[in-house]
Amino acid sequence: MNFKISIVSFILLIIICDQSESKSFVSFPIKKIKSGDLNIKVSHTEKAEIFEEFLEDFTLIKDFQISRVVFPLLDCAFPGEINSHCDTINKSNWQHLVLLDTSKSVIQITKIYDNWNLKMNDTAERVLSFETNGKNVCSFYFFKRIENKWYLVKRLVCED
Repeated sequence: MNFKISIVSFILLIIICDQSESKSFVSFPIKKIKSGDLNIKVSHTEKAEIFEEFLEDFTLIKDFQISRVVFPLLDCAFPGEINSHCDTINKSNWQHLVLLDTSKSVIQITKIYDNWNLKMNDTAERVLSFETNGKNVCSFYFFKRIENKWYLVKRLVCED
């Protein structure tokens, strides 16, 4: 009887190991994504990029920044109480953005959470905002995660 249980256990172990091994070696095809001038290859096995790490590279590395802007970029001006007016920025007219204070050896990013768990909801969208209290002075940068990588997709600047 013990021999039969051992054989059955051994066979189940082989089946389980075989299934888990086949799952770990499954390869997914590479897809091409096209959004505006965005044309990249991404594997489904890549982990989602961490926004803060992306933002640091986006600020520090000019070529990286250009590769992570969806051109033509929607560039809007918000004059206050009237609807915003939008133009577009082409890749040839792009000027490098410095969105983080790089003057210190360690870059700090201020976060404001909407919960006490200190976690952001995983929405695949982020808005980096620079605002002044009481005045119509602000800039908003809209980022979207596309196939696990972050891209700047829109900019809105407030005007007095």
